[in-house]
Amino acid sequence: MVSPPRLWGVAVTLLCLLVGTAAAQTKIPYDVVTASSVLTPTQQQQIEAYLTDKTALLIDGSPNEIALARQQMIEPLYWAGGTEIFHLAYSSIAGRLLAKGMDSDRLQVRLNAMIIVSSLNDPGVVILIEKGLADESSAIRYWAAKSVNRNITGRLSPQEQQFLLDALAKAMLTETSDRVLERLLVGLVGLDIPEAATQLLEGLNARIKLYAANPRMPLSAALEGLRTLFVKTVQAKADGQDISVEIIRQLALVSYRYFDLSAAVLDMDRPTDENRANYEEMLKLNNAILSWTARQMPPEGLSVPLSINNELSNQNWQMIRLRAEEWKRVLTGAPFNFGLVELMVTVPENRSG
Repeated sequence: MVSPPRLWGVAVTLLCLLVGTAAAQTKIPYDVVTASSVLTPTQQQQIEAYLTDKTALLIDGSPNEIALARQQMIEPLYWAGGTEIFHLAYSSIAGRLLAKGMDSDRLQVRLNAMIIVSSLNDPGVVILIEKGLADESSAIRYWAAKSVNRNITGRLSPQEQQFLLDALAKAMLTETSDRVLERLLVGLVGLDIPEAATQLLEGLNARIKLYAANPRMPLSAALEGLRTLFVKTVQAKADGQDISVEIIRQLALVSYRYFDLSAAVLDMDRPTDENRANYEEMLKLNNAILSWTARQMPPEGLSVPLSINNELSNQNWQMIRLRAEEWKRVLTGAPFNFGLVELMVTVPENRSG
């Protein structure tokens, strides 16, 4: 049986532990988190002190401490009652302090720093995103690409979006991870500047030679990127926005080349079983895109090729390759006027893939 003095001692100890825990959780005062007006210098310093302490743990801590620091740096963004004023101030300070973490030689530090960045909403982190996109680790590149959408939502100026666009486009040309590529494409589609659609189409067009050389390469990222751009373009047109002739031409060019690529790869029985469905979906999607572009720019003296649904159902790849030739005639004629070299896709005949 515990004596009353010892019982009081245990109670006091527990109370101290609870108070200590509560203090640690509320190191940023509640009035700062729920602020409805511009933060005072003192309130800014309270956020800075909290984040400086956690950043030091992130950069110099043990693996367990790094994980804890990451959790503690993200949590305040989800505290109940947190206002936009607090979130913006917190994100700005966190982004500045995390720059040192992104320069670390330790992979775990850079990865956790990038994960924190993906939760922030501040234009200042575009430099960190660019650095993450160029990292040797595909995990860091993934989180950097994922950070793009978090930060472009109504926050970035056209100049900042252009900076991100350049970084995304550069990364897209050399990216080998399909998961990272998918996030890069989502980021490009999400940008609001007109150059983004052009850059996305140019990137997709440049990657065709990679898929042609290695048909076993996962195609899902390119498929989703092209699908998302098409949906966004059709919606913009329906909303009365002006879609330039050059964008329609470029969309037709890229769609034709993926259509031709997919028909050739399937006819030669080149894709893996899990990638085969993506190639079939690519055929269906690009036939729809080509039909839409032909309605925007009706071909002179030529009829638009028919649907390929029956051929797809019967897996009649040779007939679909003939349909590609029909589309080639449309696109080399007016008003598209593409050259044969622009449309060409070469898939090696080696069936071993």
